[in-house]
Amino acid sequence: MKCPSCNTVSKNKAFKNIQKDGKRLEVQCPNCDQWLTIDPTTMKFKFAGFALILLPSLINFFIDDVHYRLILSVIALLGACLAVYGVVRTKLIPIEPSNENK
Repeated sequence: MKCPSCNTVSKNKAFKNIQKDGKRLEVQCPNCDQWLTIDPTTMKFKFAGFALILLPSLINFFIDDVHYRLILSVIALLGACLAVYGVVRTKLIPIEPSNENK
């Protein structure tokens, strides 16, 4: 992952200081000690995409009408595209450290 503060690329294993603050995960850059988190907007895209894959796929098992199955399959395909977009666009953003990190 690329640190937006110092523009250095580090492997995921290089991030040693990791904190969980509520729902978000905070990591400290090994080069510049800046605290980073994943952009929440792209996380919403990923979770919405995964939901649009899972729900129509499960409903497809219980529907016999071919037309509805086709519509649900297209919705699941759009969900897959949304999830891939969220994964590709994921980036780290600098944050202020939480109270536990100070």
